[in-house]
Amino acid sequence: MLGLGKSIDRSGFVAQGDAPPIADDFFTGDSVQGTLSFTANQSAPDGSTGWLKGVFDTEQTSYAGILRSNFAAEVGGITIGAIYKISFDLFLSDGTNSANKDHWPSAPTTTTISLGGRSANQDITPGSATLWEQTLFAANNDTYVDLYIFWNIPSDDRPNADAEFYIKNLEIESV
Repeated sequence: MLGLGKSIDRSGFVAQGDAPPIADDFFTGDSVQGTLSFTANQSAPDGSTGWLKGVFDTEQTSYAGILRSNFAAEVGGITIGAIYKISFDLFLSDGTNSANKDHWPSAPTTTTISLGGRSANQDITPGSATLWEQTLFAANNDTYVDLYIFWNIPSDDRPNADAEFYIKNLEIESV
């Protein structure tokens, strides 16, 4: 579910069970060098369907990620001191580019989200679909209203040129 209440359907991108695909304009690139393109309703390399696919066209030499602006308002607000469970399915490509560099230079690759003034990390192994699921304690509800998913910690987890990621089933709930 995407919303702050349990089982509250907030909009068309609510994810619970078989969620509709995330639209290709849901996220934007954040601090991306070159271009990050999005295509909705794609199949991941393992054949699973319904993914939002993102492709970096340039090696990222600093922080790079995706952003959903004003996300907190879309889900009804963030309450200071509340704990939220955020989850999504993520698939990182395990190929190499024309320069013979791995799409994701380290394995596992640390994937970080930030919302409500707090961040959480989870290691993802490229080449297989993984449930990213963590809880966050919201420290601020006025300044940190955007949802960020990024690759920067450690620095060798930054995507190389042609790196692909696939995301679906984005959920947030208060716990």
